[in-house]
Amino acid sequence: MTKRYSARLKRVSWSMTRIPFLPRPAALCAIALLMLAAGPGRLSAADPVNVDSVAALARELRRIEFLIPDHHLARLDAIPRTRIAGPGALSAWREKVPFRNSVFIRMALSAVLQVNEALVATRARVQSLTIARAGPADLSWLSHLIADYGVATADEPPTEALKMSLLRRLDTLPPSLLIAKGALDSGWLPSRYTQPEGPAFGRWTLGRVTAAGADGAGFRQPRAALEAYMHHLNTHPDFVAMRDARVALRAEERSLDGHALAAYLAPALGRLATQKLQRVIRRNTLKRTDRARLAAGPVFVFQRAEKR
Repeated sequence: MTKRYSARLKRVSWSMTRIPFLPRPAALCAIALLMLAAGPGRLSAADPVNVDSVAALARELRRIEFLIPDHHLARLDAIPRTRIAGPGALSAWREKVPFRNSVFIRMALSAVLQVNEALVATRARVQSLTIARAGPADLSWLSHLIADYGVATADEPPTEALKMSLLRRLDTLPPSLLIAKGALDSGWLPSRYTQPEGPAFGRWTLGRVTAAGADGAGFRQPRAALEAYMHHLNTHPDFVAMRDARVALRAEERSLDGHALAAYLAPALGRLATQKLQRVIRRNTLKRTDRARLAAGPVFVFQRAEKR
């Protein structure tokens, strides 16, 4: 891991302690969601529910109609907004339950869609700016975003060329790719590769599983790890080919294909690891998640709690 990437992870981890379930560009959206009234029997972001096991989390997902009748997702046009918070007890999440993989797929899909939603909003704001007519506040915001994505330094005045380079990086990623990578890195929830002092649930190791112990500090919030990994894919030189392929798909007005884009991770992950990633996407029919859409409504919060 490079020093630059390590610094990025620290910044994300710190910022997510303030708004742990959404990136900063979506803070206003988060406030709006918090204000939505929860219906009877429903949860809201201000009313988290304690879950002490994967089975308990599965029951709560059924209660909000994020159904788990089998391993596969039934509806993809209205994915509930969910998040998991709180470290809880490591041992409570090592149990084997029939729906463990389905629970992971659902929680990860909702998380990826929410981060993608924030990326879409930020990308739209960048596209709306005309450098020659933008005000000082917008230009300052754009300069820092350009620096954050490694296009240029914050001291360099933004130009239309720099803006276009930023847009090649500032884009969404297919859920199938992120879900499969997270599943492999976390062991489908109770990862044996997580550091003993850190939480196991949703710990995305952000690197090869065999080297997970040396990947740096873990994240207390799964969303922070997800956001950091997506930023890594969008900025690191190893993934230029993947980003170029994504630009080509956009130019042809085609939807993103996680299985196809996963092939471009081979320079960083290795051929065998990449093939394993694609195999997880195929066997779990995750390509279907690339066309999933979030539902309108509140964020349903589940807090890991120790068994009593």
